[in-house]
Amino acid sequence: MKKISFVCLSLLSGMVIWLSIIALPFQSMDEFILKLRLHYKSVELYFLPASTLANYQFELYQAELYSQLPVTTEQQLERQLDAQLAVVDLLRSLDQQAAYNYFNQAVQLEQSSQFNQFNSASMLVTQARLRLYEENETEALRLFQLALPQLGTNEFEDKKRGLVLERICSLHWHNSELTQALDWCKQSLDWSQHSQWATTTDKATSFHNLAVVELQLGHTETALKLFQHAVDQRQSSPMAISLEQANHLQGLASAYADLTKFKQAEWALIHALEITKQVLPPNDSRLSQIVHNLAENKAEQGEYKTAYDYSKYALELALSNPDYPEAELGATYHQLASRAQDLSLMNEAEEYYQSGLTVLRSAHSGIHPDIATLLNNLGTFYEDKNTLEKAKDYYEQALAMRLDLYGNQHPDVAMTQNNLALVLDDRGDTAAAKELLEQAVETTRKLMGPTHLYVSTMEVNLGLMYHEIGDHRAEPLLKTALVNQQNTLGSKHPKLLPTLIGLADVYKDKNKLLDAEQLYVRALAIAETSLPPEHPDLASCLYRLARIYQLNHDYAKAEIFYQKELRILRNNKSPDEEIQGTIRRLVEVLKASGKTSEAKELQQKT
Repeated sequence: MKKISFVCLSLLSGMVIWLSIIALPFQSMDEFILKLRLHYKSVELYFLPASTLANYQFELYQAELYSQLPVTTEQQLERQLDAQLAVVDLLRSLDQQAAYNYFNQAVQLEQSSQFNQFNSASMLVTQARLRLYEENETEALRLFQLALPQLGTNEFEDKKRGLVLERICSLHWHNSELTQALDWCKQSLDWSQHSQWATTTDKATSFHNLAVVELQLGHTETALKLFQHAVDQRQSSPMAISLEQANHLQGLASAYADLTKFKQAEWALIHALEITKQVLPPNDSRLSQIVHNLAENKAEQGEYKTAYDYSKYALELALSNPDYPEAELGATYHQLASRAQDLSLMNEAEEYYQSGLTVLRSAHSGIHPDIATLLNNLGTFYEDKNTLEKAKDYYEQALAMRLDLYGNQHPDVAMTQNNLALVLDDRGDTAAAKELLEQAVETTRKLMGPTHLYVSTMEVNLGLMYHEIGDHRAEPLLKTALVNQQNTLGSKHPKLLPTLIGLADVYKDKNKLLDAEQLYVRALAIAETSLPPEHPDLASCLYRLARIYQLNHDYAKAEIFYQKELRILRNNKSPDEEIQGTIRRLVEVLKASGKTSEAKELQQKT
């Protein structure tokens, strides 16, 4: 799951604010009349069925009315700027060009005012918001922190206090300053729980933002509870059907996924998708992002065909929108390529990978994490195709880019080291491969803990390499990895296949044939329920089990499994040496079981 974002507090939104606006202080008869017009407009819009549309119309109406008033005091200027920025907040997710136009109007209004210096704390907040939209984050943070201790306790300034706390938290989060973000998000939540002016929408926002930080810090159980609180609060507010609620649900899904509770994550994503369909056009990028997350969820559950279908749908949505963000289109191609690769649709996967790389390089100048990830996955793709020179080249490009981005102590760097090591091993440079892979395992253990699924995956690869060179550490390492994987994924997940097969291979070579058979049987059962019927990994399981039965002189079972393997190899048009090898072993089994004529007939056909 990716792209969980903060939810921003809107200073003038929600029915509670509309109906209480009459309490705001004004200094002239014109402003008093404006206040009454806003009050009546809020009552009129109350009966609109869509709360988002009502918010949008109200903020536009308010901005239009304020623009008609003269600006003779700092407070009047502040009211007009806040009205403009309220429209910007709403339009940013609906019409970016219109939002930009309103923002420019606000900046021009600020610059043309007669005031050289502003004194009120609430005006400092308004200025900070303007700097934030100008992407001057340093100045915005300075102004927010300057204003905060000066804000009063009346409704208007206390609402601004809540906004300031949220924005400071968000600024630290965007700068990856998670410790500071955690502290400010806790203060924001505390404000929402104790301020008499805080709405249920404010509370939902504060729960969500703290959950995002907790999740990134690895406090998944805590994040899960906070996301659930956000969903519950939003459900009881006028914004129950909104993009914000969909965002809370996506956060909840991410927490569930991190806890490998994929069914619960799927439920949350489906509800997020249903809400998003109600409030956005059908080809909006945020809709396809949820579809993208559903595809990832299904892939994690081993439901590769359903995951592929979701990814196809996400690409169709993206291509139907001429304004679809280029970077997100590249990510959509990338995901569909991975899902096609899961199903061994290799020509299709290659086309999507290369399209994604072209689009991402157009969207991002220079180095970028998304480009590095795609380069890494292209290496995996060509490794699966046994095109090792290309695989090595893409892995080396990915590793160089990730080292530039993160330094050498980062999980993504370790992952690419792991992948490059496997290719080096396949190319015969086992010494270099072993050194690189041991380095990757050491890094991930230190960063993520010894039982993390990421660590177990690399330990499996290292265990297989140890087995290959006859290192006695292979068996204990693979056993440890299997236990940790089962504790995380359960006993029937497709990601157990390499570990089960690798450990069974170790047992077979140690002549522990019964132990090997039990693991091969488990692996085959998982492969048959989670992989397409012609998948190469299924053929690999069949071969290994047939070989065990052959070694145990159980020729009837060996014949059955060799026949199944042979059918898959022929249907997949596998290399001739693979097909001939299986035929040779099948002939041996037929002869050993006394089926001489059948063995002779099979030899003649080939």
